[in-house]
Amino acid sequence: MSKTEFEKARDKANDWGDNKYGDAFEMGADWAYEWFEEDFIIKLAAISTASIQNTKKTIVDRLEPDHPYYTIAYGDVCAAIDREIQAREKLAKAVEALELIGETNLHGFANTSHYARKTLAEIRGEE
Repeated sequence: MSKTEFEKARDKANDWGDNKYGDAFEMGADWAYEWFEEDFIIKLAAISTASIQNTKKTIVDRLEPDHPYYTIAYGDVCAAIDREIQAREKLAKAVEALELIGETNLHGFANTSHYARKTLAEIRGEE
C-alpha cells in the first residue's frame, strides 16, 4: 500500500516529535502540509544563518531555546560555531606567544627562538 502525500507529511511530523500539525493532518487539511513545509524551510534557514554567525559580535543574535524555530540541529550548529570561535582565540594567543618568544634572544636558547619563528612562518603559510 503506497502512502499519499498527506500520510508522508503526517508521518514526518510524528517522527520529528512535532505534533503541531497532527490534528490538521488527521482531518486532511491541505493547508497543514503547506504550513509544515514552510515551517521546515524556516527552521533550515535559521540553521543556515547560525552557521555564518561565527564572531562574538554576531552570536548575540542567536535564537533562544524557547523560540519556535529553534531545533536540536540549530543548537548543534551553534555549539560547533562556539568551538570554532574558541579555536581561533586559542590560535591567536599561541601566535602572540610565539611572536614574543621569536623576538626574545634568550641566552643559550637560540634554538627556541628559531623554532618559534619557524612555527609562526608555518602557521602564516610563509614556509
